[in-house]
Amino acid sequence: MKKFLVGTMLILSAISAQAQLKPFVSFDYADEEKRSDGSKNAAVNMTVGVKAPNKWEYSIKAGYSDPADPSSSKVNTQNVELKVKKSFETGFGVYPYVAVRLGQKFTKSNGLNIKHYAADVGLKIPLGLGFAVDVGSRYRNAFHQDAVDPFDSVRYHATLLYDFNENHTLGLRYARSQGAVDESKNSVRAHYTYNF
Repeated sequence: MKKFLVGTMLILSAISAQAQLKPFVSFDYADEEKRSDGSKNAAVNMTVGVKAPNKWEYSIKAGYSDPADPSSSKVNTQNVELKVKKSFETGFGVYPYVAVRLGQKFTKSNGLNIKHYAADVGLKIPLGLGFAVDVGSRYRNAFHQDAVDPFDSVRYHATLLYDFNENHTLGLRYARSQGAVDESKNSVRAHYTYNF
C-alpha cells in the first residue's frame, strides 16, 4: 500500500507540473466508538490528491482501523477510497460543497470485502484569523447490500479548521453516524494537511 500511495503522489506531482493543479497530502487519526456495544476502534488514514481550477478536488485515501482493545474479538480493516469534490463560490462568504466517493473496505481475517459508494454535502464557513468551520453530512452504502452485514449509514459532522498559512492546515472533527448497527458510531478525528 505504501508503494501505491508514493506512486500516486509522484504521478499527481508530475501531472500538476503540466497543469494548474496543486497537490496535497493529508494524515488523520480517529477514535471511534460503536454505540451498540461501546467497543472502540482507532483509525489512521493518508490522503493524496490535487486541487484543480474552479474549486474541483480529486483524491485517493487509504487507511487502517484496529480495535482499541487487543483482546477484542473485532477484526482490523483496511480501506481505500476515491473522491471527487466540488466547492462553490456564493458571494456570501460561505462555501457549499458536494462530493462523491467510491471505495472498498476489507479484512484479511474473515474475507469481508465491501465495495461502497458515498455522497457528501457540506458548508465551509470562514471565521477569520485562519479559522473556519465545516459542517455537513455523508450517506454511504454498499453496492451489494448483505442482510447479514448491512453497511448503510448517514454521518453528520462538525469540523474546526485552522490554516497556519497557505501550506499547513489542522482540523478537529466530531462526527456521529447512524444506520446499520456496526456503522452507528461517534468519532473524534484530528488531521493535518500539507498543500504543495
